[in-house]
Amino acid sequence: MTLRPGGGRAQGHGIAGRETDQASVSSLASSGTATGSSGVRKLVDGLRYIILATWGVYPLAYIAPSVIDDAATAEVVRQVGYSVADVLAKPLFGLLVLAIAIAKSREDGYSVDGTPEEPVAVPDDASELTDA
Repeated sequence: MTLRPGGGRAQGHGIAGRETDQASVSSLASSGTATGSSGVRKLVDGLRYIILATWGVYPLAYIAPSVIDDAATAEVVRQVGYSVADVLAKPLFGLLVLAIAIAKSREDGYSVDGTPEEPVAVPDDASELTDA
């Protein structure tokens, strides 16, 4: 979410959201490729290609009205293009980020539900803590 100086939310297809996505990918890339497994590395690479491919729809939608003679049809084509790009880009980005987070968590020893893979001994009462 991008905030305007007046306090309202910025609407539309702004560059600020894309910069945030790019920063997220850079962060994931540095954590995934430096110390991560090849599985995480492949997911991060896939994320880069998904962003490149889905963001490529935005300029096509922007340019489309310049080759269409009817103004009303041109605007509809532009808006449908933006909608298709949004429907493709945002869920795919989110799902790949989720997949990367799950893969990194598994590497760090956590299962999918967020608990450690190995059982942790939990004392029944405080007396077990002092009997060392």
